Amino acid sequence: MPKLNIQDKIANPEDQDHFDGDKFVLAIGTVKCVVFGHHLDSALENCVDWLEQHAPGVFADDEVRDAYNDKERELIELAMKSGCKREDLDKDAIREQADEYATVDTIYLDPGHYLHSWEVNLIAENPTREQLAEIFA
Repeated sequence: MPKLNIQDKIANPEDQDHFDGDKFVLAIGTVKCVVFGHHLDSALENCVDWLEQHAPGVFADDEVRDAYNDKERELIELAMKSGCKREDLDKDAIREQADEYATVDTIYLDPGHYLHSWEVNLIAENPTREQLAEIFA
């Protein structure tokens, strides 16, 4: 079997030798990575720094922000057209509706990143060395 060299694909290599959880292979957009986590959610959180460095274009942060701002503006305009004064707006309700609209079908990751849920795919959980070689061939 040829040497398997995927060190640059491991999102949290510091956990590689002593981690007692699971190993996941994820595809986020067109990027594949190996990440260690106790469950899929923690694996996603554990790969944020790696994604920031190796694939910053996978984040949907700008799209979420733009959708939030557009929806907030739309809701304010709608309320004011119906006779509500700016000082009487229910700003909390507007923020909540805008946030719900902007973040639909996204996955939130600390610190403030979003991924489109349809771009996150689990390729393998606890793959063997042979499976890793096939995945990253």
